[in-house]
Amino acid sequence: APAAAGADGAALVVGESEGLAYVKAVIPPGLTKHTLAKGIAHASPMIRHAALCLLLNVTKAVGARVAYLESAIREGDTKRRGRDHRSWRLDDLLAYARLGASTMLPDVQSIMAAYTVSKGGKEKDAAAMVLMRCHALNAIAAFVTIVPDALMDAKIDLNKLLPTNDPTSLPHGELAAVINVLCAAKGLRAEGQSPVATVVAATTGHDTGVNQGHILSVLRVALFASSASARDSAKSLAKHYLVTSGALDGRADEADVWIDVLASAASLTDARDGKDVLMACTEFLAEATTVASRRRFKHDATVQTLLKKHAAERPERYAATGEVEDEYLARAASSVSALAATSAENVVKVLKSAKRSREFKLAVCAYVSAVFMTLVPTSFDPWASALCASMSIHGTVAAAEGDSIDAIAAEYPAMSSLRDFLSQCLATSDTKRSTKKKAKPTCVNSSSPLEWTSTQIASALSDGVPDESNVGVLFFATRAHGSMTNVLRPGVAANVMFGVSAAQTDEGDRARVMTKLIESMDCAGVIACIASGDAPVIGAALEESGPARELCARAIASCPATYILRSIRALVFWCKWNHARCDTRAVSRLLELCAVALRRARVDDGVSMDDSRAALFARTSLYAILDASTSGGVANLITLDVALSDGAVCELHEPYVNRAVESSMSLARASTTSSAANAHFVDGSVSLVSLATDAAKVSLLRACADARAYDAGVKVAAAVLNAPPPPTTRSDRARFDAIRLAIRAALDPDVSVLVVNEACRVAANALDALLSSDISLTFSGYAPDLAAAPEAIALIDCVATNSQSAARVRLAASFVAQSDALADYFVANPALEQMTRETMIELMPIVAHVFTWLTIYGADDRGVDLAKRYRAMITKDFTALLDVESPTFSEEAVDVLVLSVKLAPMDAEDGETFRAHALPREGWVTSAGKADASVLAQMATELYAESESIEEQLMLVTSVLASLAVLTPPGKSKAIARGAALEKFLAESLSRVLDALDGRDMSDAHFNVSVVSNVVKATKAFIKQSTAHRYRAHRRWAIIRKISAVLARAQSRQFEMKALAEFATACVVSHPLFARVLADLEGDVDSQLPTNIRDTPSTVKSIVEIAVDASEPSAPSEPSSASALKLELLRVVHTFWRMQNANGENTSKSCNQWRAEQVCVIPILAAGYGATLSEIDRAALDLMLEIDASTGGGALRSMGYLWGESVNHFIKASLAMKKQNEGDAVFDVDELLYCEPSAALIAASIREGTPPDARRAAATAARFPVSRGMPLSEGTSTEDEHATCADELVAFGYDPAWMLPFTLHALKAGAMDVRESIAWGLAPLACAALSSTNDNIRQVAYGILLTLEQQLDDPLMSFREHTQVLSCLSSLRNATATPMIRWPSPSAVLAAECLMSCLYPETDTFLPLHRQLNKRAALDLDGVPMFLPMLNSGDVEARQYRMWILRLLRASLKDDIDTTIFRKTFVLEVIMSHYSTTLAEPFVRFMMLDVVSRACSVVQSARLLVEGGGLIAWLASVATSACLNDKHDIRAGETTAIRVATARMATSALVTLIRHKGSIYLGPTGTAADYLSALHAIRAVLLRHDDKSASNAEIAARRAALGPYLQLHIELSARLRRRIAEVGDPVEIANLCRAVDAAPDADALRDDMFTIIVTSEGGGQYAKRYVHDETSRALADAVVFCAAWAAARARDVASRHRRHGEGAFEKVAHWCAFALASGGPAFADALVHAPECGGAARFAAVAVACARAASPRARRALNLPLIAAQLCLLRTIERTDDDTELSEADRAIKTALRSPECDAIDDVVGAAAMGEPTAARLARAALRAVFAGVDQTAFNALRRRDVTIQGAHAERSGKKSKRSREDNPSSRSKKQA
Repeated sequence: APAAAGADGAALVVGESEGLAYVKAVIPPGLTKHTLAKGIAHASPMIRHAALCLLLNVTKAVGARVAYLESAIREGDTKRRGRDHRSWRLDDLLAYARLGASTMLPDVQSIMAAYTVSKGGKEKDAAAMVLMRCHALNAIAAFVTIVPDALMDAKIDLNKLLPTNDPTSLPHGELAAVINVLCAAKGLRAEGQSPVATVVAATTGHDTGVNQGHILSVLRVALFASSASARDSAKSLAKHYLVTSGALDGRADEADVWIDVLASAASLTDARDGKDVLMACTEFLAEATTVASRRRFKHDATVQTLLKKHAAERPERYAATGEVEDEYLARAASSVSALAATSAENVVKVLKSAKRSREFKLAVCAYVSAVFMTLVPTSFDPWASALCASMSIHGTVAAAEGDSIDAIAAEYPAMSSLRDFLSQCLATSDTKRSTKKKAKPTCVNSSSPLEWTSTQIASALSDGVPDESNVGVLFFATRAHGSMTNVLRPGVAANVMFGVSAAQTDEGDRARVMTKLIESMDCAGVIACIASGDAPVIGAALEESGPARELCARAIASCPATYILRSIRALVFWCKWNHARCDTRAVSRLLELCAVALRRARVDDGVSMDDSRAALFARTSLYAILDASTSGGVANLITLDVALSDGAVCELHEPYVNRAVESSMSLARASTTSSAANAHFVDGSVSLVSLATDAAKVSLLRACADARAYDAGVKVAAAVLNAPPPPTTRSDRARFDAIRLAIRAALDPDVSVLVVNEACRVAANALDALLSSDISLTFSGYAPDLAAAPEAIALIDCVATNSQSAARVRLAASFVAQSDALADYFVANPALEQMTRETMIELMPIVAHVFTWLTIYGADDRGVDLAKRYRAMITKDFTALLDVESPTFSEEAVDVLVLSVKLAPMDAEDGETFRAHALPREGWVTSAGKADASVLAQMATELYAESESIEEQLMLVTSVLASLAVLTPPGKSKAIARGAALEKFLAESLSRVLDALDGRDMSDAHFNVSVVSNVVKATKAFIKQSTAHRYRAHRRWAIIRKISAVLARAQSRQFEMKALAEFATACVVSHPLFARVLADLEGDVDSQLPTNIRDTPSTVKSIVEIAVDASEPSAPSEPSSASALKLELLRVVHTFWRMQNANGENTSKSCNQWRAEQVCVIPILAAGYGATLSEIDRAALDLMLEIDASTGGGALRSMGYLWGESVNHFIKASLAMKKQNEGDAVFDVDELLYCEPSAALIAASIREGTPPDARRAAATAARFPVSRGMPLSEGTSTEDEHATCADELVAFGYDPAWMLPFTLHALKAGAMDVRESIAWGLAPLACAALSSTNDNIRQVAYGILLTLEQQLDDPLMSFREHTQVLSCLSSLRNATATPMIRWPSPSAVLAAECLMSCLYPETDTFLPLHRQLNKRAALDLDGVPMFLPMLNSGDVEARQYRMWILRLLRASLKDDIDTTIFRKTFVLEVIMSHYSTTLAEPFVRFMMLDVVSRACSVVQSARLLVEGGGLIAWLASVATSACLNDKHDIRAGETTAIRVATARMATSALVTLIRHKGSIYLGPTGTAADYLSALHAIRAVLLRHDDKSASNAEIAARRAALGPYLQLHIELSARLRRRIAEVGDPVEIANLCRAVDAAPDADALRDDMFTIIVTSEGGGQYAKRYVHDETSRALADAVVFCAAWAAARARDVASRHRRHGEGAFEKVAHWCAFALASGGPAFADALVHAPECGGAARFAAVAVACARAASPRARRALNLPLIAAQLCLLRTIERTDDDTELSEADRAIKTALRSPECDAIDDVVGAAAMGEPTAARLARAALRAVFAGVDQTAFNALRRRDVTIQGAHAERSGKKSKRSREDNPSSRSKKQA
């Protein structure tokens, strides 16, 4: 904004005229300052009253405009600053507006004079005078608000407006007006702000003119005024006086306490005694304020001296160390106000005074006590406040000669409570809770509650029923004793929150009194109620303290934002208070409430988080009470604060974290006996270790490991591993050390079982979290490879020999799940050969992951033997006894069985036996019971869903269908509830196997008869159950459709599916919901009219105007459940209909007879048919035509081609007529078909049912689908029938295949007259149909026009537009030189427009159209008539003409014939040249672009424009210009919506162009360079770094063009694979990723962006050209960023669909490997020398993580490419001389490479490249260890075990060959010889 203001400063001037105009906009014309001044000074009261009313209204209106400017300045809202590329000078405008207001409005003196005049008058005019005075005062207040300096020159003392003695004696309205004037004079505004916020905003210094009497008057108005608004304004004014008088020195929060204590008491006090108490308090406060304001200059120094003097007496709970910093002392001293110190002194003087009555003394004492009870806990330093108050009281008592403080306390109970409270605040030693029971006092009802002690007040509130006259004083006294009495007892909090019964009982009355008391308190008061007293309720048992805690949490959540800090300080104070009393339970629950307050402070913008954190975490706050009892709560509070701050650790947290680390360190190093005292503290605060630095974590973990303090070490490791690591650092060392420590603790034989289990749980959870695809850190490249820990080898050996520890087995399974090397190491363990059955069961979690790796990379003989043993063990129980309760047959057993069968397949006999048990035809629910049916189903699905045998897949379908049919039978809801999870899994399994069967060829397959019979029976049962119980579940019908499609392909020549088809069709059609679902109007979302068309009148006067507005973005609508159900039902019936006769192959008599009997279905389908082009209606039409054809035809014609509600009306009327004619006979619907209906009946059905909608007919005519055929055959489609046509299917438009026959039939039958056919748009639709490529469509259209002309020739036919219509039809007939000729689309649409306009001669286009029509006898079919005259018209209606002709052209371009006609007059070239003219309006230009965009969809037009019109460059310039502001105002008037639509359409047109076949061709004149240039130009605009200075229109247009641009980028990349580097470099692609993330519709764009990344070049060629450090680092950063971005996107895809996610991960891994392969050492060097992006380690981590998440096939394919890529990176790191240029992870890799064991990596990789599987496994293990920065333990162990096994195998082979030689006689004879 400042830059824009500077650029446009010369052209943008704001002066007095602009300010005056801004004000005059709300002032009546002719009204001047002189006129208003004369009016308010007029002698006539009536005129003066009218003038004051006018002045008040005008002033308020001006004030509203000024307030609007102020809010715009304050909020910085640029949307209100006029045009987007300019910045209005709002400050200047506000100043000149105020000057203009002072010019146009009377001054304050004149208004004040009118107020003075209104004071007199007769008694009968008193009410009118009061009203005039109110108007005058309110006008002054409004004027002063507008012009704050107005009072500077006005010599008026506004304080005199408020009477000193009794201010409430003024009339209510006048009193409120006076307070408003005083508030306005002080700059206070109550609207939209809290009182404290208003006071702080208006405080600018000290007021010197405020006297004691005026303060007293304002206080009494705040307490006793009858108007609520007056009381609120007076409270704000009183707080302002306190803050600015010097008594508080700007402490607005303390002013709240002094005023709110009085205000809350006033709201509860109605009796006279209560009012006297408040009067005494206000008098005391006014006097104390006056005295304190005079001593403010020396007050701070006195307080600071006092604090320093007594600093040694500060209790430990108020200071963390012995010495307190000077800065803290200064803040503590400044927090003690002069008013507080003065009040503490004055209260003693009042109590010692003989002039004051006892009632006055009691009231003042209670008031001061109540204030200090609230002020001390909420102050910055409670000890300092308590010390100053105590010293002031004791000093005053000592200075006065007389009674001591004890005597005063004995006489005044409130002073006794205050003294005790201050003493406990200052106590240096902990005071234990007294266990001695106190005697229960009795309440003395005869005395005033101010004389009661705290115990008496507690008794009165808990046991007695307070007197209504005394209840206000009782509440006031309760506040005075607040912290020293148990106000809120257990059970009362629940009554306060939830209320009590309305019955008048003593208990109910007491509850209502307590509710009223609690509601009058602020949040700090509620906290004090639950946390104070001898037995605070927050420390009670959970059932008693729970409601109190909830009550306090609600108070914190609902209090004003300005009270949050006070509430937090109060919580900390009471934590310390109860900690001193050793009430740990109360402290822990108060810490939980601190968390509630912290969350509230975080979400509220009006609260300072720095102040809130300081109040909680400063060294003088909770740190002072940090010990074993509070460490857990404080640690949770800090962890919450860090989480709310997005992982940021602030400086205040460091002492807590350091102490936690030190305590853990001392616990680790100390002996067993001395560490017991510190163990509890470490247990609570160990979570803070996760916030320490990496160095501190590593040193702590190593200390635990060296001392073998595994008990503490496991806790520390859990804190390190469970904490979320920072998103920008790798943090491998600490996490590695943590998991290594956990493994060592798990393997140590001296460690207890509990520690072992905890260590295993912590390590396993950390490993599983990194393996999960839901963790974004895993695919960002920063996640450490914890599975590379060297201790994992020892863990595998341990569990292989001793598998009794389930925790160790689970940990080992987590390691094996992430390492194929560990899996091979486990298989090679000799101990597995002697496993017992129990051992095999215990090791099953590990074996499941081992078999997974073996299926990916292959298994040797050991793996196959192990698979056979497990297969035999698991199948033995299953096949023999179906022992599902056996522990072997669990979900893990299912996985192991499936994998073992894949590794070691069963032989034929065993497989047949097992299959018979695994796939029961009755399903698993009845055979195994519902408890384990899911396990059996999971096993069968995994084994047979993708089986190579179709029979096995069909058997699986049978079992699933049978289970589903049995699982949820109709009418048993309990069974449904129990089987919901199983039903969901079975449905997913069924979808999976059906998808597998969908693409298989069954033409030559031969199936067992029983298999087919069983699947048919199961399908029948499933269909019956679905129709009876789940009819509205559209997903079930989709499954049924898939099943029917599979069975239809499995049908043989015996037609065994015929009975199934007939049964299924009968079930569906006969169901009562079938007709209801089809007739649901809301069931077809696509057929609904769009909003812009729905709002237009139903009478259409122009065909071309009825079209969807292309300037509005049209998002694809989600199909509703009703729509999906309707479509699936139609598809299911259609599939079974075709299955019944085997697609026409079954021509038997029974088949045909059944089909003929189904004619009754046609009326049901027609009643639900909408006659539109939506997918549902097209499916219904196909089904109706097939049924009609199967029954011999004629059924649809006998119903007059009616649809929708007209069919129901037709049937009802026909049945009624037959019943009337033939008596009471029963008629069926079938009898109505094949009869010729009467014209009157059809006409009545059309009008009473569903009359044609002219808007739908016009929409179809304007976008006529020229390739739509009639009747539709099975192989035709809208797009494929005529390849050269580019149809636009308007889903909500009428289907010409239905509407044209309907029109022809209705016209010939006389059910529709000529004028109706034109008005309904049906005749124009026939004109548009003349351009159809289908002969049948054109024949019907010609028939309609011929029938119209014949009926018009009838002399009896007469209507008003008869002549015009006949003339138009004659011209059309004369243009048809050849019978059945196909018209060009421009001529057909023009003919439709002419025919429609005949009925509406008032339209703008009527005369031009009919002039053109009457120029010659026939309409010209060889050109585009009226193009240039209408486009270049200079008439008054020129704009309408241009828009009309552009709409006509937009609707006329369909195929090559239309292109030829357009080419004759150079239509498209002229439009392109007119686009940039200054005369073209914005929307006209957009319509021109729409026409050109339409031309891009037609291949011939697009080719001509590309080759001869420069279309590609033109579209690119249009798109880029829409995304940039016009500096020369050529495109003036363009709205943001037009620019957005232009950018989107121009870029989308380029995408349409490039998708045409042959759009890209190379050579000197090829189009590749044009497309690349357009792509670069649009991308440069989209990635401009001017977001701060860009306008809203620019940003919106760029975001709109981003989606089509991504598609253009993808298409161009796919066609220029050899020149892929020219499409986009990695830096630009990375910037595109950032632009996509910033877009509002980012989710819709990320798939295209992902495709761009994985199809890009990867940076290899750029790495060879980038030689500078800056460019190479930018390249590396971009490539790594793109890799991490693509991996994150693949993770999102995997979370929704597992298989799609595996494919996405595979693409990312391939792209990473390809980038290194193409870039070679140059690219690797760029990665290594870019540590800021993570270096080579991060790039390799992303690639490996994606490869591990890919499918097994992809892992095998990626094996060698990733090994080569990792080796290339390693050698590049090894060659780097300067370690400072490497990232932290790369430096660890280089350190690991110095090990001698790494010398064998090259040999192993070479052997892997030769195809050796063992070498590939060793290479993966070695590279993994090096990239993890650890030693080669796993690599060495694998190599040694392989050598041992190979030696043993060779030895066995040698013995075997030796034995064979010895057994051979020839060899023995040779040996003897």
